[in-house]
Amino acid sequence: MQDKKKDAVKKVIAAMTVGKDVSMLFTDVVNCMQTENLELKKLVYLYLINYAKSHPDLAILAVNTFVKVCISFLTENLTHTYTAESYFASG
Repeated sequence: MQDKKKDAVKKVIAAMTVGKDVSMLFTDVVNCMQTENLELKKLVYLYLINYAKSHPDLAILAVNTFVKVCISFLTENLTHTYTAESYFASG
C-alpha cells in the first residue's frame, strides 16, 4: 500500500515539476503524510512547499496534519526514552 502511495505522489510531483496544476489533489497528498515511510513524507513536504507559496489557503489546512504527525513522533520517542531510562536505572 505504501509503495502505491509513494508512486502516486511521485507522479504528482513529476506533473507539478513540469508546470501542471495538481492543487486539486492537495487533500489526498496531505493525507499521505501520516506514514512511517520517510521517502513518502519528503515527497509530501516537497508538494506542500511548492503549494504553500501559491496557495497559502490550502497550506494552512495542512497544519492540523503536521501537528498530528509531530505529536505521534514525540509520543513514540518519549515512550522509548522512558523505557530505556527505566531499563538502565534498574540495572
